[in-house]
Amino acid sequence: MDTISSKPSNSSSSSKTETYTVKKGDSLSGIASKYSVSFKDIMKWNDLSTTLIFPGNVLKVSDQKTSADTKPPKKEDKPANNPKPPKNATTYVVKSGDTLSHIAKEHGVSVSNLKKWNNISSHIIHIGQKITLKDNGNKDNSGSVEEKPTTSKPPEVHDGFDVDKLLKAANSVMGAPYVWAGQSPSGFDCSGFIHFTYDEAGMNTSRTSTDGYFNRSHYIDEPQVGDLVFFKGTYRAGISHMGIYVGNNEFIHAGSSTGVTKTSLDNPYWKQHFDSFKRFY
Repeated sequence: MDTISSKPSNSSSSSKTETYTVKKGDSLSGIASKYSVSFKDIMKWNDLSTTLIFPGNVLKVSDQKTSADTKPPKKEDKPANNPKPPKNATTYVVKSGDTLSHIAKEHGVSVSNLKKWNNISSHIIHIGQKITLKDNGNKDNSGSVEEKPTTSKPPEVHDGFDVDKLLKAANSVMGAPYVWAGQSPSGFDCSGFIHFTYDEAGMNTSRTSTDGYFNRSHYIDEPQVGDLVFFKGTYRAGISHMGIYVGNNEFIHAGSSTGVTKTSLDNPYWKQHFDSFKRFY
């Protein structure tokens, strides 16, 4: 869905605003990725209150105030040939295909620390960007990063919702019966369960269908707790069921025969119908 076949238009001057005409199959995240900007900037520049776009829409994909030398590097630019830094390196230069989770795993740190040390509020990174890999005041003798113990774990927030509150809401209705179009503890269907739990976690979103939530989210390779899990072909063709990923290869969902329950993704039935992991825009 994020594939964009058309090439971005060339601006005659860096002071002019670039525009893009939406084609069938485009999404805000795909357009943002093509122009190396965030989808939130595109929404701001075009006064959009929703991520829904339609073929023929003409979108601003740059800001008039943004000069050519301050724009982030485009994804098609080839990164410099930098050798792979050692485990105790202090910085890392982002290469094509990198993700924050991949960088964190390679260097033995957490994604949350990478975001904190680099003042990053989302998971978007750009080719050529320098990432700080450690806190100078939090290093042991071996050069590895050691997280300081805390008396209480602060809630982890993912793009507008509190993960701890999300899990608390999901667990609080465990066993609730399946009710078609239900969206309250007295009964849920799969999309109604998503609406209820994310709303309880602070993400104010309108109720929609499984297809609607599928179109409001983008694909990810490495799921985190609180991400979405989609399935296809369960009772109809195409995307037909969804749940919340809760770690340990498990997800919580409102099943038609089980009600709200926790299930392993290794379950033969769900493994057969698994489609993708996604994350809200």
